[in-house]
Amino acid sequence: MRDKLLEALVRMLRSVTVADKQASVIEGLVEQEMELYWEISEQMAGLSAIQAYGEVAEVAGQIRSAVVWRIFQLLALIFDDSTIRAVYANWSEGDARQQANAMEIMDQLTKGQIRMELAKIMAMPTADMNGVRSESQLDKQLEWLNEQDDLWLRQIIRYAAYPDESDELKDHMDRIRLLRNFSLFHGLTSRELSALALKLVTVSTSRGEYIFKAQDPGNSLYLVRSGAVGIYRDEEKLGERKAGESFGQSGVLIRRVRSADAKVEEDSLFWRLDSDDFYEVMFDRSTIAIEMMKRLSRRLRSVLAQQKEQTNEAVDMTALPGAASVAAELTAKEAAAASLFIGKDHPDSLLRRVLILQKIDLFKHLSADDIVRLAQMVDEVEYETGEVICQVGDYGDMLYGIIEGTVRIHRDGDTIAYLGTGDCFGEMAIIDSGPRSADCTATTPTVLLQLNKDQVFSLCFQNIDVLRSMLQVMGDRLIGMAG
Repeated sequence: MRDKLLEALVRMLRSVTVADKQASVIEGLVEQEMELYWEISEQMAGLSAIQAYGEVAEVAGQIRSAVVWRIFQLLALIFDDSTIRAVYANWSEGDARQQANAMEIMDQLTKGQIRMELAKIMAMPTADMNGVRSESQLDKQLEWLNEQDDLWLRQIIRYAAYPDESDELKDHMDRIRLLRNFSLFHGLTSRELSALALKLVTVSTSRGEYIFKAQDPGNSLYLVRSGAVGIYRDEEKLGERKAGESFGQSGVLIRRVRSADAKVEEDSLFWRLDSDDFYEVMFDRSTIAIEMMKRLSRRLRSVLAQQKEQTNEAVDMTALPGAASVAAELTAKEAAAASLFIGKDHPDSLLRRVLILQKIDLFKHLSADDIVRLAQMVDEVEYETGEVICQVGDYGDMLYGIIEGTVRIHRDGDTIAYLGTGDCFGEMAIIDSGPRSADCTATTPTVLLQLNKDQVFSLCFQNIDVLRSMLQVMGDRLIGMAG
């Protein structure tokens, strides 16, 4: 409930200058969240040292992390939003240097009790107040945690205390444990895996059966519970999948036709996760979708880096592949096509945004209506000749498209590329918010389309087809690079 209320508050105040009186109220909310943080810390103390309660401690820690995120969201209503977001990203995901810089910035921005408490929280982000706890103390801690408004935490406590009480709950926890073994789901919490576990369908097969054949539509992932499955192409055995392994992973994300046969080698039992069910869960739980996008984005960055090492070429990871044309002109044909679906009543500024967005590979499967919606969200920003757009190491959660002008991409004094009208850069930053890998400077008077991560995700979670199309593009690109 706290998250929903905060989300509504952020929407109301995001574009509003907060008055002193409002700031005082927000500071009061921050202090309440800080009190909750320390209360949770106290009540989870010592739990991680007891094997039976390890999962309880982990879930309580996730709830505590959500409290910290709410603290930063509230502070972003008082201070510069982009600064606070960058601080949070560097503190929660950065290296020791970035974390130290983040702490220094917050020390300068905040004051009083908030400054003191925030410094302690940031200095010990995952600290567990360990210590020997008596049985009666543990009972009181579990009782307090059980009284919190969190159904999943209650289920975890119940399972920890009475693991054999419910066959249904035991089976559900077994499914979660299995899902954790698969690389596709690394990074997901037990709460998120629980939502996926509910969608698993049991499949029983006999030796000699085919699960699927090459060129069949691919829309499911299979997790092997027992038995073995051979993977064949043109009757040549490529590999085998046994208990604890999976196959058909690309089908659940991007629905490609099968590239090989899957033949049952011995009587087997599977759990099947269908693509529609997977996307339904992601659409309902945005954290899962964001984690999937981040994983694909990081793998793309990794493949690009490997290709750079192999070819010894200056591959720029802030720019889109193939986007190095200088001052590429928007064609009359493209303009005419775009104007057809945005109508005659829209200003030219919307038309030129649509033309840029159409060129971005990440959005190539979006419908015309969705492109227009996205075009209505974005901002246009002007830069003078020589003005810096972004620098190496900057927190990046923004994609840029060049409406007019040219931009130099450079690093350590070396020019990597010149980008012109119609080109884009910073595409992956709207997915994983990684630090900028190059400097970007306007070389002529330049107008940029500016699209941030929140705007993209807002559209994704209004329309499941947008979410599906973006994951499709990322998955296809990764497979194409790997191939």
